[in-house]
Amino acid sequence: MLRIKVSFNGLNRMKKVSKNKLKRVLMKSMFKMQEIAIRKAPVDLGDLRQKIDLFPEVLSDNYVLKSKAPYSAAMEFGTRPFYAPIKPLKEWAGRKLGDEKLGYAVKNKIAKYGITAHPYMRPALFEVKNYWLPLYLKQNE
Repeated sequence: MLRIKVSFNGLNRMKKVSKNKLKRVLMKSMFKMQEIAIRKAPVDLGDLRQKIDLFPEVLSDNYVLKSKAPYSAAMEFGTRPFYAPIKPLKEWAGRKLGDEKLGYAVKNKIAKYGITAHPYMRPALFEVKNYWLPLYLKQNE
């Protein structure tokens, strides 16, 4: 499971903006981050995209965006070399490459190099932080 907790520093400096407006900006930013993460997540069967959820914490101004897929962190950060089980690799090779036998080559590649990172959460965070957050703050002035 991959879990990212987001907090924005410097909100005390913006005394002109009311707390309710800041809550609205945070909410919009987190929904946008969820949308972008889902769009950028690598797709095979769509399981990873379906397991990206946003949870507002009750009675607080915190939001937790997480992916409950067991391989979320491996996709986001990549892995070191390891011996992967062959059955899911054969199934994947059959779907993606059209030949289940290529699963053995994929297994050898993972054993030698690991899994290459395919980030989706961090790019979503950077896009929201650099583009959407300033836009939402400007709209709510």
